[in-house]
Parts: sequence; C-alpha cells; structure tokens
Amino acid sequence: MFATVTSSNTREEFDDFPPTSSNSDVNQLDEDDVSVLYGFHDIFKQFMSHVQSGAVLFDALVELSSLFQNVLSERQGERDNSKDKLVQMRKAWDLAEIFFIRGDDISKRGGFALPYLLKWVSKHFKVAEKWRAQVLSQRDRFEENEHYWPVILRLACQGRMKEVSQMLLLHREFPTDEFVKTPLRTMEELARRMPFYNTGTAISDFSQRWESWKRHVVEWTSHFDEEPHLAFLARIFRGDQKAFEDLCSEQYALQWEEVLIANLLYSNPLVVLVNVGEAIKDFQQRTSSWDSRSHHAHNLHFHIIDHEPLQTLHTATELFGSHLFSSHLSFFLHQGNWLSKEEMDQPEKLTLSFGKEIAATHPNLFHLAATYLSFCGDEGIDHLHKSLLAVPLQSARSTCKVLSICRKYNLSDTANNVCCNYAMTLEGEARYSWLLKGHDYNTITKEIDELLSAYETDGEEVLDVVKPFRSTTQCERLAFAANYQHMLELRSKNFLADASTVIMRLLTASTITPKWFWIHVLKDALPLLENEEIFFSAEETRALIQCLEEVVVSHCFEVPEDDIAPIRMALARNLARTIILDQR
Repeated sequence: MFATVTSSNTREEFDDFPPTSSNSDVNQLDEDDVSVLYGFHDIFKQFMSHVQSGAVLFDALVELSSLFQNVLSERQGERDNSKDKLVQMRKAWDLAEIFFIRGDDISKRGGFALPYLLKWVSKHFKVAEKWRAQVLSQRDRFEENEHYWPVILRLACQGRMKEVSQMLLLHREFPTDEFVKTPLRTMEELARRMPFYNTGTAISDFSQRWESWKRHVVEWTSHFDEEPHLAFLARIFRGDQKAFEDLCSEQYALQWEEVLIANLLYSNPLVVLVNVGEAIKDFQQRTSSWDSRSHHAHNLHFHIIDHEPLQTLHTATELFGSHLFSSHLSFFLHQGNWLSKEEMDQPEKLTLSFGKEIAATHPNLFHLAATYLSFCGDEGIDHLHKSLLAVPLQSARSTCKVLSICRKYNLSDTANNVCCNYAMTLEGEARYSWLLKGHDYNTITKEIDELLSAYETDGEEVLDVVKPFRSTTQCERLAFAANYQHMLELRSKNFLADASTVIMRLLTASTITPKWFWIHVLKDALPLLENEEIFFSAEETRALIQCLEEVVVSHCFEVPEDDIAPIRMALARNLARTIILDQR
C-alpha cells in the first residue's frame, strides 16, 4: 500500500527555522501545540516500522494507541474547555479505541459496553468532578451549595454510585438512626445497592439482581412527589425515558453522550458494543430536542459509536480543521480491518493530505512533513521536492538541515536546487561555494565571465573572490579564474618566474582558459617578456607566439591592432634574446 523510502529514525531538531505564517485555509494547531506534531510523528514512524514488517498485532495496536493518547494528554494539561481541539481529540480517540481498536477484543469477552463507556464518560465529562470538589470544600450545609443536587444527578448518570451515596450522606437531614426510613436514606440505599455487571458473572444471576433492584426502585420511590430532586433522581433510576429527554434540556444541560450512556445504564445494562449505535438511533427518534443539540463533535462520536469508519475520518477532518487526527486513526482502522475494499486507500490519501498540510501551514517543520510524504509514493515524493524548495533558507546551518532531508530520501536533484537557491542569497566566495555544491556550473561560468570582463577596467581586485578555488576540479572556468588570480598575485609580489610558469600552464598545458581571454593573458605577460631577466625559453616563446596567431587568425574575437602589436614585438624580442643566449 505504501512506498518504502529508506531513512534514518533519528529525531532531528530544527530550531533554526522560525514559525512562518501561512495564508492556507487549513486551520492550524496553535504554535504551543506543535509538540503534538512531534509526538504523533515519532509514534507514526514506530507504527510504520510495524506495518512494513507485516501485520500489526493487537497488543502492538493497543500500545501504539496508548502512546497517541499520552501525547494528547500531555499537551492537554489542565485544559477543560470542551471546545479545545486537543481535549476533543483525546475524547474522540479514547472512544475510537473502545469501538474500533479494542472492539473485536471486547466482543470476544462478551461485548458488554457499559464498563468501558462509563469509564469514558467519567474521564471526559468533568463537570461532575469539578462541582463535587466545590461542594466538598464547604465545612457544612453541603445541600445549600447550588451544585449539590446537580452533581448528584451527574454522578448518577456516570454510574458513580459510591460517590452518589457519599453525597447523600452529607445532607444535614440524612437520619443518623439507621432504622429511620426517609426518602434520603432510601435513595442512598438504592444507590449503594445498585448492581453492576462484571465480566465472568452469569448473565442470569445479574439479570435477577437487576430486576430485583428495579422493583425496589419502583416500590420505594413512589411517594417522593414532595421531594423534587429525589423524585427526579428516582425517575432516572427507573429508566424513565421522559426524564432522560429532560436531561437534554437547558435546565440540566448534560451532553448527549452523558445522557445516552446514562439511558443505557438504567434501561439496558447488558447492551453489547455492536448494539450501542442502534440504541442511540432509537433514543434519538424518541427525543424531540435531539436535533437542536447536535453539532460536529456529537456527529463524530456518533459515527464512532455506530462503527462508521469513513464518516468518522471525514467528520474528524472537518471538526478539527486538520488531517492530524484522521490520518493517524486511519492506520488503526486499516490494521483492524474496518475499511472496506474501496476504502483501503484512505490511510495513504489522508497521510498525503497531512504531509501537504504540515508543509503548507508549518514550513519550519518540513522534516516532519517529509516523513509522511515519503510514504505516499511518487506523488508524495514530488510534493516533498516542492516543499523543500519552498523552505526559507536563512543561514548555512538551516540550509544544511534541508539538505540532510534531501540526502535521507535520496533527492539529489532537490539538494542541488536547494544549494543553488541558497547561493542566490549570498555574495562572493560563499556564493560560489554553494553553487559548486549545487553543481550549477553554468551559473558559475556566466558569473566568472562577467568578473573577467570587469577585470580589465576594474583591476585585479575583482578576482580576489575566487582565490580559495585554485584546486577545484568541478568547474573549469572557476579553476581558471582562481589560477589566473594566483598568477597576478605572484607577479605583484615579484615572483616573476613562478608567474611565468602559471601563464604557460594556463595557455599551453590545459584547456581551462577561454580563448576569448587569451589576449588578456598575453597582455599580462608583457611585463615578464620585457623584463631584463628572461623567464620564457625559446620553445615557450614560440608556443606563446602560436597562441597569439590563433587569436589573430580565428577572427572569433575583435582584438584591436594596438593590443596585438606590443605583444608581437615583445614576443619577437624575447625569442631573439633566448636564441642568442642559447648560442653562447
């Protein structure tokens, strides 16, 4: 399904790249949450290593899911805002673990859903715990706190009957004499005795205890009309559907997930995982206020509970404004065989979209985008190439880090382009060094030709920039300019013999000297030819004469006669002197 690209698993730090603003329509995670991207990225690499080695075993899936949960929990911190993205992601991921990741395993154990759902609702709907702490912070008269009865109701909806019993015991009218029966004591006893199904218990035994408890609820609470709080709690215990519908109203303002799970708890305690979705639909049809309270987060949870993988992925992307959640969950759905044959390409599609998203919204995190894009075949690699070229190159160090990604994924052409792009931001020696790394010899040749053209009018200082490149073999024109600068330096320091050696090498022993520049080399040889000391032998002088004649005869370059005549005369004199000297 996925293309395999060889890469290192070493995590790299890319602190040189400041956050870059983007005009993308994709809603970005806050910069404070970028560590979520790092955390998911590291776990994604672990996941893919399992995928590439074969099917991912159930225990490994659960362990990897826990790692994702931990990343979300660490970044979630003390946030309890229900609209916070990370809070919503953790809530949805935990629910997906129940219905998708652990679904088959739970079904093998009987499939009873409530133990998992009650744990989920207690963990993620924290108003009850918050209000409970506020009530308990008082020294006395707990029932006078505005949250006293609401918190008892919410605790009961979460199946936390021990805490319900404790809260009722705090009421100042709770009788101290255990033989005195009051509505408070009755409700406390019912809460304390409510049966819960435990794995391994005979269903018939539990059903008998449950029916007995329900009868007691009906019999013992029929006279509670004068106690409205207790009467409503008794209706919840009885499984009164109208009471659960009232919980969705603004008066109680419970989330529909809390209400649904509470409804299952008191009306269908043995519901199995695969039937929870149908129970939701049934309750939805009987609840008139349902539609007005529905929104994307509820829809996401509904799709998860109803085992609708494709809708889950699409809704998550829309809800979170990012492919972060959906792309990673898709791998668990794929490995758990939740995707149909037509949906098997969803992990790669979502991973590609997520890689593009990171590249677009967080260019400074290109190394994270690279990991995801590298697993998406040719299209992913093509987008990775474009993404790396779009990274702002602000220093040599940052450029080297981009190049390390190019090397990791064998993107040699991209690396060359990156080097050239960075070179265009530089001047002088550094510019040529990076152009050499990018193998852009055409640009170097063009710019060196411009330097050589400027040399005659601006002086030899313009060639100082090429001094470090005397030994380069990559670009002939740069090598020539560097050696020519060396000759000028030797001549200026009066090392004339060494200078003449360089001239002969440039004109006769190599092909790196451009012919259009031969005339300039010969002109710069004049001080040596006219010197009292002879630096060119007869044979060397004849070679220089031949070079001059090639310049004249070729007609490729217009050379003024005023330039040729002094050189021809100097060469003739030097040849005569060397012949005379040889005859002595």
